[in-house]
Amino acid sequence: MRRSIRFLALAAWACGAPLCAQSGSADSAQAYFDRAFALIRTHTLQAGAVDWASLRSEGAAQLGGARTPAETYPALRFVLQRLGDGHAELLAPEQAKARRGAELHTLPDDVEELGKVMPARVGMILLPPFVPSDGEAATRFSNRIRDRLEEIDPASCGWIVDLRRTSGGDAWPMLAGLGPLLGSGVVAYATGRDGEATPWAYQQGMFSVADTVVGSVFPPYELDQADVPLAVLTGAGTRGAGEAVLVALRGRPNSRTFGETTGGPGVGVASFDLSDGAMVSLTTARYLDRGGRAYDGAIAPDVTMPGGGNPLNTQPIVAATAWMNSQPECRRR
Repeated sequence: MRRSIRFLALAAWACGAPLCAQSGSADSAQAYFDRAFALIRTHTLQAGAVDWASLRSEGAAQLGGARTPAETYPALRFVLQRLGDGHAELLAPEQAKARRGAELHTLPDDVEELGKVMPARVGMILLPPFVPSDGEAATRFSNRIRDRLEEIDPASCGWIVDLRRTSGGDAWPMLAGLGPLLGSGVVAYATGRDGEATPWAYQQGMFSVADTVVGSVFPPYELDQADVPLAVLTGAGTRGAGEAVLVALRGRPNSRTFGETTGGPGVGVASFDLSDGAMVSLTTARYLDRGGRAYDGAIAPDVTMPGGGNPLNTQPIVAATAWMNSQPECRRR
């Protein structure tokens, strides 16, 4: 099994016994179904609301004479539909391959693609839907964001973070790089099936989930002026990891969001790669911002601007700049 947690987009590969069935016989089809069913039961956020014995029986009844993993897909999709998840899905190998292929694994060559100084002393950071190939690539990406913040900071009285193209990827290196804008301390939470709120925090260049460091930059950087105005731009292209970043920024003091409602799901969706290359996605967590506000779906901005979710539309930038220039931090600089 390969587990790729795309809601926070922390990749952790673990192909092992649970889903490493061989295809081509009735026994392997049954084993494939059983192991996929066990995975679903173990990880879904809906676990406490499901009669698992009944669902197991009903799902198995859908197998018919299945002899290959592919022939179990209708039964597994039946199980996923019965969860009432709303975001659970099973992608066949070719569909899963296409989704993985759409992810960006290379760093932008032009630093202007990550950040630039805009008119009226506004710094802008643009986040691509980046999925690092390994830990070193994640750290390089985080450091590039941090470097752009440091380069632009002296000329900026406020910041725009444009998430309108952030359609997924790995949120950890994004959040580690954005640490100076997030501020020190707890920036958001995720709640799992046990209902416990797990904190996400940034401190001295390290981004952590509970007690585990999941992203870092070196050396750490602090803005010249803490809590400067921050505008976040969103739209239908803001999905998955982009929404995780949005939640972490949304509760920050002196911040405001502009554009259109995100593309969803607005919750933590983890993807699990099965032995034949298929992929199961499940809701595994819900987000809370640092103020404790819970999110359970697509996220609307503070200021809705029709068409503003289009990354080519400059009106949200104009509106965000006008708002920032009305704030004391920008008026006195």
